[in-house]
Amino acid sequence: MIELLLYFGVFVIIGGVFYFLDEKYGVEKYKSWWKFTHKDPLPEGEVLGFICGRNTGERVFPASIITLLICFVLHYLGEHDFISLLIKGSFLMMPGLLIGFALAGLIRKNPKFSPKVEAVFKAIDRVEDGKVDIKDVVRDVATEAREFGEKVVDSVTRGSDSKATPIQKSPSPQEETEAVMKPSQPKEKSFGEALKAFKSRG
Repeated sequence: MIELLLYFGVFVIIGGVFYFLDEKYGVEKYKSWWKFTHKDPLPEGEVLGFICGRNTGERVFPASIITLLICFVLHYLGEHDFISLLIKGSFLMMPGLLIGFALAGLIRKNPKFSPKVEAVFKAIDRVEDGKVDIKDVVRDVATEAREFGEKVVDSVTRGSDSKATPIQKSPSPQEETEAVMKPSQPKEKSFGEALKAFKSRG
């Protein structure tokens, strides 16, 4: 059961990736396809791709195509039972892809996440235009990841050290003065010591 849920989650992620790829590259391709198949041009300002800008029913066909491609790839990589792959694709891949499409659309419309997606698209454009070297991007990401990991390890180490050797709080000057001026209380004698003292007096 857990394995099936993991597979389902993977296909949800794949669906989200295909949604963003369609928004980045598929919208322009679909404009060319629209001009080839329609007399009237696509309405101005309408963002329409093979996946993005579509309802769930219209996304079933691209999800079916992606599912078939994944089944063919898995079959080529060694999964011999193609029929079982198609059955898994019908119950796992396609629903996962459709949910991934929907979640990616919600993320894209969310004003909290939309600027981050735009920043990723702009970074891809700079790499494609040759303005940014991909090696520099990978190196910067690796450096930030290493520094972040070092900070996490350092904070965890400091936390464990503070638990192992707690810091003793030094008394304040007022507490030291009160301790000096406070008269020392006589030590109470035990019952045996009091009995010995009484007998010695007698």
